Amino acid sequence: PVGFLPFAADDGGDLFCVSTLPGSYNEVFFCDMHHYDDEVIENCVTLVSRSFKDFIDNLVDE
Repeated sequence: PVGFLPFAADDGGDLFCVSTLPGSYNEVFFCDMHHYDDEVIENCVTLVSRSFKDFIDNLVDE
């Protein structure tokens, strides 16, 4: 989606993105590309972390 920079994808083609938008800059979102609608972005993005650093710091090794 516009304003979101993808940095990873899951096996289903959905994206993990960092926001470049002023109100959510540097927050990490999961972008469900199966429900993508450029008119209603809220239908496909879910906040995952308040910052990219927090996202990385909370990753766990499996």
